[in-house]
Amino acid sequence: MPHPSDTDPNDPLRWPRWKKHVAFASVCAFTFFTNFGIGGLAPAFYTLSQEFHKTPSETSALLLWPILVLGVFNFFWVPMANYFGKRPVFVSASLLLCVAYIWGACAQSFNSLLWSNIVAAFAGSSTEALGAAIVNVSDWQLPDPE
Repeated sequence: MPHPSDTDPNDPLRWPRWKKHVAFASVCAFTFFTNFGIGGLAPAFYTLSQEFHKTPSETSALLLWPILVLGVFNFFWVPMANYFGKRPVFVSASLLLCVAYIWGACAQSFNSLLWSNIVAAFAGSSTEALGAAIVNVSDWQLPDPE
């Protein structure tokens, strides 16, 4: 079990409980918004297919490609977090997610909407890879295996 640093005030092991709960809530919210934003378009596929003059099969790309990106790019974020740190990567990915969702809300074409969802899935895949590592269980005392 790691021990808190005696001198580093930014050591998460020294954070008060409320700050750990805020970190946990932000990771949970980020995960929720990623999955909700990607899957949330599914009920609107019929309307979107009419608006953009696409077949239902073509409209399903709004769900299929982002899910693929969400699963594949998990492997991108772990080396990034190891190099730059988990918090800066998480904050950058959160910012990218917000920008992608604003882009999607303003999209005027099907391709623009599709690419905004793909970029959002790329950003959101960071929480799938790093969420558990960001929120650790440092307050829990594990019993000795002896």
